[in-house]
Amino acid sequence: MKAREFNSIMPRLNEYWVARSLNMKVNTSPGVDVEDSRKIIEVKFRLVGSQSGAKSYSKIWTVLDHQLDYEDSERQFYWGFGEYTLSLPVKKIKTKNLGKLEGLVLGRELWVVDPSWVEGYEPSRCCGRTEISEWDNTFRYAKKKDLPKTEYSFKVEGGIINLTEGVDKFFFL
Repeated sequence: MKAREFNSIMPRLNEYWVARSLNMKVNTSPGVDVEDSRKIIEVKFRLVGSQSGAKSYSKIWTVLDHQLDYEDSERQFYWGFGEYTLSLPVKKIKTKNLGKLEGLVLGRELWVVDPSWVEGYEPSRCCGRTEISEWDNTFRYAKKKDLPKTEYSFKVEGGIINLTEGVDKFFFL
C-alpha cells in the first residue's frame, strides 16, 4: 500500500484502540479524537517499525497548532501520543479492511500527556502549493525523548497505557 493511502486509514484505527482501551468513544465530528463525559483526548500515533523489513520511520509526532485550542470548559483535555508496530512493512500491505489491518498491529503504547507540554515546542509554519492543492499550516513537532516522566502504567488488550506527570489518574481508573 502507498504510504499516503495508509496514513489516511491508520489514524482512525489507532483512535478506536485508544477509545476501547480507555472505555471512551471516538468522536466522529470535527474536533478532538476521543471523548467521554469527563475527558477529551487528541490522539497522535507514529509507526515505529515492522517485524519484517527495516524501515526508518518518523521520530516525532506532528501536532497542528490549532489543536492546542481543543480545551473544553466541562471536560479535561489531554494529549495521547502513541507508537505502534506492524507485522509487515507498509509497502507490503495489500488490504484496506480495518479488521485485517488491526490484525497486522503487533502492539501499541500510548502516553497520556498534560496539554501544556505541547506548548513547549516552537510553532513551525509550513505552506505550499501544487496544481491541485494549496496549504498554509502551523505545526509543532513533539519528541518522545522529551515526554514527561511516566507515573502510572497499565496493560490493556493490545498494548500499554502510560499516564505521565501532570495527568490525574482519577480520569483513567
